[in-house]
Amino acid sequence: MPEHVQLHGELDIMREPGKSLTLQQVLSSPGWQAATSKRLTAGFSADTYWLQGRLYNSGSQPETRWLSVGSSRLEDIRFYRLKPSDAQPAETILAGIRVPLAQHPVPALLSVFPITLAPGEHIRFVLRIRSRSIISISPELWTRTAHRASQDRQQAVEMLLVGSMLTITVYTLAMGIARRDRISLLLAGMAFSDVIYDLSFQGYHYYYLMQDGGDAVLRITGVLPGITVAFFLALMMRFIESGHIAVWRWLYRASMLGLATCIAGTAFGDYRLFAYTLNWVLVPCLILIFGSCLHRWWQGSREARLFFLAFCLYSSRGILKMAVGFGLLSESMVGGAEIVWGNLSIILLLLAVNARRQSQLRLEKRQAQDALLDARLKEQERLQNAVDERTRELQGALIAAGEANRAKSDFLARISHDLRTPLTSIIGFADLIQAGGHSDAERGGIIRRSATHMLQMINDLIDYAAGASPNAVKKEPVYIHALLQAIAQENENLAMQRGNRFQLEASARCPRCWSWTASACASYWAICWITPINSPPSVPSFSPSITAGIRPDKRGHYRLRCGIRAAALPLKTSSAFLSLSSA
Repeated sequence: MPEHVQLHGELDIMREPGKSLTLQQVLSSPGWQAATSKRLTAGFSADTYWLQGRLYNSGSQPETRWLSVGSSRLEDIRFYRLKPSDAQPAETILAGIRVPLAQHPVPALLSVFPITLAPGEHIRFVLRIRSRSIISISPELWTRTAHRASQDRQQAVEMLLVGSMLTITVYTLAMGIARRDRISLLLAGMAFSDVIYDLSFQGYHYYYLMQDGGDAVLRITGVLPGITVAFFLALMMRFIESGHIAVWRWLYRASMLGLATCIAGTAFGDYRLFAYTLNWVLVPCLILIFGSCLHRWWQGSREARLFFLAFCLYSSRGILKMAVGFGLLSESMVGGAEIVWGNLSIILLLLAVNARRQSQLRLEKRQAQDALLDARLKEQERLQNAVDERTRELQGALIAAGEANRAKSDFLARISHDLRTPLTSIIGFADLIQAGGHSDAERGGIIRRSATHMLQMINDLIDYAAGASPNAVKKEPVYIHALLQAIAQENENLAMQRGNRFQLEASARCPRCWSWTASACASYWAICWITPINSPPSVPSFSPSITAGIRPDKRGHYRLRCGIRAAALPLKTSSAFLSLSSA
């Protein structure tokens, strides 16, 4: 006998509406039919399914075979061992996810019943199956070694695929947290719920975690597909931006509301009713996703194209599972490849998300560059406007300054004309008086010197007003005796006006000509006028006098020393020390 035999064509099946018949009534019923693949797959059904078969050991040694009954989500499975002619069971074994795993005859992913036959022994066995989940029965006969090897191989492949799927999930989650990207977070949530759903669909949650069995083991297998599809719908709305279109937005919201209702019903209500309803709700959800993807693809969305290709692969297994739920396909035809398809589809979705993220990064970079360029242009425009405004202000100020300068020049020209003209006339008449040679010649000379001094002061004032330096240094020859004589005559006349007498004492060492700066000559003239101007009027015995002399210093320069004395009043002596260079 081979190590593995499928018993589809070797068994008989009877479908009992309800749960009222006993084993003896079923065995005597005429409703037995050949157990074909179609009859073994019924989808969601409240009926009770009975299978019977016969086994015969034709060998000379005892043989033990394991009878496995799939799927892993069947709740109540009872195995009856009978003799060929008896209606009473010699042995009854309970299995299914309602029973704790420790009470199973063989702890395995599927319900397994060990059958030992003596040499030449012939038995009949009966299976009674009831479940609120999908009825998809796959009876198989194994040797112990073959079944263990098959289960170990299946678990190794599953764990390898689950590990790769969880690695992708963790990577996507980390990427979503680092980038604060909701699409990556939704993709990670969908991938994780999809892994858990695939494992529960094949019974791993019962085999490893929920070994006590019970109602929760079944309900979790109905809740997880709804959660996975809800994640997928939310990802769809965010990824291809179909939520921005009003029609698609309302359709997606209605689909999510239907999913939420079915999820709550399978978790807390009538499981069979809501699980079957969820199977039908998934149909418009798939149509909605296909339609929105094609619509966005037709509008030119690159994200919709990638998403559509990934969804085609991902939805293919969903369609096959829905066919199992409707009783159109056997679970053995679609089992074992769920996580492989899930890995491929998630990888495609991850590539699509990364491609979209790179596109977004390029767009954000371009927008940032455009914003920076706009800011620079605005700043440059602002600076240019400020420069233009300052230039206009400067031009206005220059125009105003030019007008003020022209007004000043006009004013100085008028002042120069109005002041110099009478002084020129005075100088001319003083020259005439001085050239007459009469007794008024001396007075004409005084007028001439005073007018010349006044003219020089006016010229200096006009030059200063025109922008010349007030202390411009200019060397010119000066006749010392003439300068002292002019000072003496001016001071004598001023002193006589106050009823006093003025005296000048000049040293014999004073040279006749000296190279003196014009500014120094004017300062010396001003200092020598201090005494007669400040002398008190009509003071007896008051006779101020000025003494002048020169003295060389160590550097070869000569200093002109001026001293002022007053006979009646003590006055402070003012000395002007001027650096002179010998002519």
